[in-house]
Amino acid sequence: MDIKLDHIVHFIEGEPDKAIEEFKKHHYKAVQGGRHETWGTYNSLLYLQSSYIEFLAVENQSIASQSDNPLISQLITDLSNGEGIGQICFRTNNIESLKRDFEENGFDVLPIFPGRRNRSDGKLIQWKMLFLKKQHSMPFPFFIEWAEDDETRYKEFKQQGILDEKLVHTNIETITFQVNDIDAASIAWATLFDVPVIKQSKVSAKIEIGGVAIIFNQAINGRGDRPYKVTFQPPLSSGEVSLYGSTYR
Repeated sequence: MDIKLDHIVHFIEGEPDKAIEEFKKHHYKAVQGGRHETWGTYNSLLYLQSSYIEFLAVENQSIASQSDNPLISQLITDLSNGEGIGQICFRTNNIESLKRDFEENGFDVLPIFPGRRNRSDGKLIQWKMLFLKKQHSMPFPFFIEWAEDDETRYKEFKQQGILDEKLVHTNIETITFQVNDIDAASIAWATLFDVPVIKQSKVSAKIEIGGVAIIFNQAINGRGDRPYKVTFQPPLSSGEVSLYGSTYR
């Protein structure tokens, strides 16, 4: 499966600028993203070498609550239980082909969903999204195809100065979930991506896909089936950054 980790979606309350200020305290540069006017949301972004963290918040509750975008529906639902990482996204160069592959393998998928937002400098950014129907308590990731290729997008990020120079060689190494049922979660994701489960212990398992390791740990605080920790390679020089229910290091 030809996919790469594209981004992590961190659900937050209030204004996305909060995340910019938090990373500034640790001497890293996050930036304003833009507004999704048709979804009632807006975001800020922390760019890495080939992926990024999106801090997504509700700007217009009335519009967001009526959105038919599954990600926005999850944002509304999850925020009722507090802030934290809500989703991860993988990118592909052929989302139509990926949709057919999932369907042929027996997965229920939703129609391809168009996306767009106005960047803070006024440029219109466009993409396509693919969501799978929820089949167990932990939602599957979603998938994206950008209108521009990777090289063009990241070259522009560097030219605009929105990619922190300290992070141009930094990638996401692991994403760790707390899950209520390790076997069910790891097997479901391994089946989706057609990769093996690597059992680490009775309370931990992982899969490797899209250049990142997804780790499933037994939930111990009653808030399972949600990612809560991300590690970078190389690690953040300032050490661990804990914010809005999740940890980056």
